[in-house]
Amino acid sequence: MTPQRLFSADESLLIAQTKAFVEAQMNTDFSGHDHHHVFRVYALSMHLAKHAHADPLIIALASLLHDIDDPKRLAVGALANGVSTYLSQTALPEDTISRIQEIIATMSFSAQMSGKQVATIEGKIVQDADRLDAIGAIGIGRAFAYGGYKGRVMYQGDNDDDSTIAHFHQKLLKLADLMNTPEAKRIAAHRSRFLLQFLKEFNDEWNASIHG
Repeated sequence: MTPQRLFSADESLLIAQTKAFVEAQMNTDFSGHDHHHVFRVYALSMHLAKHAHADPLIIALASLLHDIDDPKRLAVGALANGVSTYLSQTALPEDTISRIQEIIATMSFSAQMSGKQVATIEGKIVQDADRLDAIGAIGIGRAFAYGGYKGRVMYQGDNDDDSTIAHFHQKLLKLADLMNTPEAKRIAAHRSRFLLQFLKEFNDEWNASIHG
């Protein structure tokens, strides 16, 4: 394990200010992309950073800001410039700001499916942390929260439609194999097993199987 430097007083203050900004922006979100999700991704990112030689400030800020401009939670027609506006008001060097913005622009599942790749270890860590929060017990809860938010049916008996259960097969079950770092792979293996257990139970109950 590579020891990480402690944040300076100024960096700690900036992280605290960023957390406050994120909570103010996202505390009324009901899509599963609220500030609680962000703070879990931040905590997971900091854990993964302990196992890599990486810049913890870049990781901290990218993880905290990664969903501010996410179209999934913005109103139709809303301008997605919250991250740029916020970072421009800090004393961070332009290079640091660019590195944070690059991570946010390339880390999503949809970005990867369109051919974009995170280019740095910091980006890989934040991407892993975000994906870890999409699987396991919390991931199941978030999937159904987002499905309700979007008005999706829970299930229609098909894994290729727009239902919430289909989303497990279309995305969530694929995430463990897309993890970048060894520690994320370890955590993801456990959480993916839980997803499979849930889906088996769901399928049994959907088909009115009775246990016991």
